[in-house]
Amino acid sequence: MATIDIQSIIEKIQKLFRMADKGSGASENEISMANAAIKRLLAEHNLSQADIRVKSASSVTEADSADIMKGGKWDRELRQTIDAICGVKHYYRGYAKNFTCVYVGDADDVQVALALYIILKKAIFSLKYKYFKECKENGTYASRGSYLLGVTSRMHERAKEAAKMETPKAQEQYGALMVIKGKEIADFLKTKNLTSSRIRRTSLHGESYRRGLQDGNSVGLNARNTLT
Repeated sequence: MATIDIQSIIEKIQKLFRMADKGSGASENEISMANAAIKRLLAEHNLSQADIRVKSASSVTEADSADIMKGGKWDRELRQTIDAICGVKHYYRGYAKNFTCVYVGDADDVQVALALYIILKKAIFSLKYKYFKECKENGTYASRGSYLLGVTSRMHERAKEAAKMETPKAQEQYGALMVIKGKEIADFLKTKNLTSSRIRRTSLHGESYRRGLQDGNSVGLNARNTLT
């Protein structure tokens, strides 16, 4: 009787998981077929999702954002928005004001997160420019930090709302993969012995913040559409 190579089975299932991922570009029919094959192989070889994670090499990687962090609280909100969209996590590396953001996750997801940050930041600053031009013409005061925090706070809320509104079909298709990714990322971060940083209170200019919340609805958050 031939010996079954469990590692090759695990690698095959991982490949199917990648095909079933939202960002794989696979059709709905291909995703359904991949999920059916995953369930069949897990049952045939008495494997669980935990087995796939533990018995295989982790696919989690990390990459530094190219920019030096100077954005403040609004930038943290933007990073959390990207975490929610791309299925990654981030932490900060460095000291004082000279530190960078490091994204952690699946290699493809991390690359999308890096590109998406640049695109969304440009979109946010374009909105800021229009708002400040409008305020200058009207002779009214505007706060940069309050406006940007309003925009990114609304973007973050929208990203979280979008995740909650996933259809049951989508949750069935992608849920198992996201659980595995989430556990791998959490385990990876534990090895970093990270500590929480204290965030200073921000004094808000009400009108600028409210306008930012309003304008935050106009920024596109679909990663696939934004990057094409």
